[in-house]
Amino acid sequence: MTSSVLKSNQSEDILNGMYEKDFYWYLKSQEFANTFLYPLGNYVNKYGNSVLDVGCGEGQLSDHVYTKYTGVDASIKAIEKAKHRTKDDGSVSFFLGRLEEFKTWELIPPYDVVVFGGIMEVLVEPCYRAELALEYLEWFHARILIIYDLERLDHSVFDRKFECLEELHGRVRIKGLIPQKEKRKILVYKKKE
Repeated sequence: MTSSVLKSNQSEDILNGMYEKDFYWYLKSQEFANTFLYPLGNYVNKYGNSVLDVGCGEGQLSDHVYTKYTGVDASIKAIEKAKHRTKDDGSVSFFLGRLEEFKTWELIPPYDVVVFGGIMEVLVEPCYRAELALEYLEWFHARILIIYDLERLDHSVFDRKFECLEELHGRVRIKGLIPQKEKRKILVYKKKE
């Protein structure tokens, strides 16, 4: 998989700048956690004993899972914040890595669950989304794929290759977030046999 899967090749400086400006501050709100991160954590807990969170940001999902958690993000600033805000009890770890370079990551599989947050919608060309997800599942020996995004992501590319096990739609209005990005969904998939 090459960088051609990406809609944009954002530089490390741009990615770090987004976190320095607290670009995703609303992900830390209690409203957001209650509506989306808590149920997302429940799905992870239900389907496996280990999770790889791709595009983890500051690792907020780790607060809601009781399994072995590994977060990966391309921003060193995000990874530094994630390591600073989480407890170091051996069950949570964070690594720096770009989405398209996962085969070079020094992570030891298997992971039961792979989670893609909004990174799939924001960074990956539509024609590569299902292919990339399948590669991740194969590479990390995962059984379950969980995608979390805004409702505008086209899921038909996944429906051909995956079976949908769970689906959650929700809205949350966060004070100060303009424009509102409240309509989101979580889908839990397994590869079709």
